[in-house]
Amino acid sequence: KPLLDLINKGDELQLPVLAGSSWSNKFNLTKWLSTLHRMDINTLFTLTKGPNPLRPSEVALKIFPSGLNMYSWDYTSDSSFAAKRREDYKTRMVEYITNLGVNSNQTQISSDVLDVLNFEIQLAKITPDWRRISTTL
Repeated sequence: KPLLDLINKGDELQLPVLAGSSWSNKFNLTKWLSTLHRMDINTLFTLTKGPNPLRPSEVALKIFPSGLNMYSWDYTSDSSFAAKRREDYKTRMVEYITNLGVNSNQTQISSDVLDVLNFEIQLAKITPDWRRISTTL
């Protein structure tokens, strides 16, 4: 329910993929990310504060990638296993959006989801896979 309230809050917070053909083109990514962060939902990055390791009496602002929904390898590999994972992920995104009651046709939703996936693939190419790195340390 809180997510649906947020989605219906106004033009600046209305994600294109969830608005379909009724999207107003006034979407504000900065405002969207800020609103999600206030709800403790970190999407593209995580913002935290804590003691500065070099000067413990000072507070340091820490910004780091939040991570993607799959391992970077699953986004970028040509293997059939990774291709299947990407296809399953696309299917789940379409199902989630449809279950939110979006007033759009399946073709538009599928097209928007593909755009989101392609964006995540580009992010995966430049983002370290923190889950894999942390398990090897």
